[in-house]
Amino acid sequence: MAELFVYGLPNDYFQKLPAAYAAVTPEAVSKAAQDYIHPENVVLVAVGDRAKIQADLEKLDLGPIELRDASGDLVKP
Repeated sequence: MAELFVYGLPNDYFQKLPAAYAAVTPEAVSKAAQDYIHPENVVLVAVGDRAKIQADLEKLDLGPIELRDASGDLVKP
């Protein structure tokens, strides 16, 4: 209920939300992706066992891979 007040939403917002989601078409998603997602600015964060995931990440050829420690600091090779 607080979200309705805070964001000025109509009282039936949550009742109508599932139908609004169902009305989204693949074409609309594709257009939104083309309009708002800019691959040159995307950062992919992968967390896991480096020995198990690094080779597959390299196969994707998404750009340079940076290794970071738990604090987010760059790990020098």
